[in-house]
Amino acid sequence: MVSQRRCFFRLPFVDGGFRTPKKDGLREFAIQVTATLAAVTKDQDDKAVRPALQQLKRHAPFLRPVCLFFFTMEKDAAWYTWAAAPEISANGQALLRLQDKPDCRRLDQSALDEIVERVDLWHDAVFPSLTMNGNGAEQADRKRTSR
Repeated sequence: MVSQRRCFFRLPFVDGGFRTPKKDGLREFAIQVTATLAAVTKDQDDKAVRPALQQLKRHAPFLRPVCLFFFTMEKDAAWYTWAAAPEISANGQALLRLQDKPDCRRLDQSALDEIVERVDLWHDAVFPSLTMNGNGAEQADRKRTSR
């Protein structure tokens, strides 16, 4: 019987992004989708997702936040865990914290809103450090880079 077998599949990364009203820039993040046939508990989900999380870590460092979505076909359950979680340091620096082990949480509309909010705030901290207006490097920057 198929429902008693352990079926597991993994899709490649899905790169996504969104725009926030009255803010510049595309707020990008990546998602890897993983699924199984059988319904699972949180502990079973953490255990099932661990190999995918460890595989993702081997591709680090990342340039954007990375989330792992895990779906079960029975009971239409959905979970998520961060692979590269967006964080803001005390001094306002954007960081991506690589996760050593999964901390799966239910994936619902509230969780999606939280994911988007964290990615949005992270990009608020990233963009000012990456973007500079003007025609080129300032004189001090040119001296430092010229040989």
